[in-house]
Amino acid sequence: IAIQIYTVLDKTMIGMITKDAYENGYYEQALKISKLVLTVVTSLGTVMIPRIGYHYSKGDTEMVKTYMYRAYRFVWLCGIPLTLGLIAVSSNFVPWFFGSGYEKVVSLLGVLSMLILAIGINNVTGMQYLIPTERQTLFTITVIIGAVANFVLNFVLIRFLQSLGAAIASVVAETTIAVIQIYIVRRELSPYQIIKS
Repeated sequence: IAIQIYTVLDKTMIGMITKDAYENGYYEQALKISKLVLTVVTSLGTVMIPRIGYHYSKGDTEMVKTYMYRAYRFVWLCGIPLTLGLIAVSSNFVPWFFGSGYEKVVSLLGVLSMLILAIGINNVTGMQYLIPTERQTLFTITVIIGAVANFVLNFVLIRFLQSLGAAIASVVAETTIAVIQIYIVRRELSPYQIIKS
């Protein structure tokens, strides 16, 4: 429920606060492109969740750690070039793909491309580690904290920056979730090792 609320919160608040359908349209298009690219980074989760669950049930924590650090490396390996690449091509891609009148999508895409890294790390820590290791409650709490942070930031930023404010709020909220989840697992998975890779 928290994830579903989270996904529609931005668009609902843009509509309610700005009363401008264009702002919602710009945000929607930029979000679609960034989420499309994100699927490459999160694709590993389908394979890793059952594998980590299996090794965790057998008590093989070293193998779980090995797989987790590989998953983080995969996110960095794919996520950094995809994020920077999306930022780099957005000024050419948006006018070509959407046509004139969508210039605001360029700046939105520049901000929302940061979601690729933030959600990628969230996916590894939350979906690939907390869920298979039977800590769904902690995972849910982090998502709720992210949703609350998103709501508060949306409420403040959309008034001044419109759809760009919602984009910034989303990135900050997802980054908050990533930081909290890494803090939760810090005794099992070294934050230094995660970032160093």
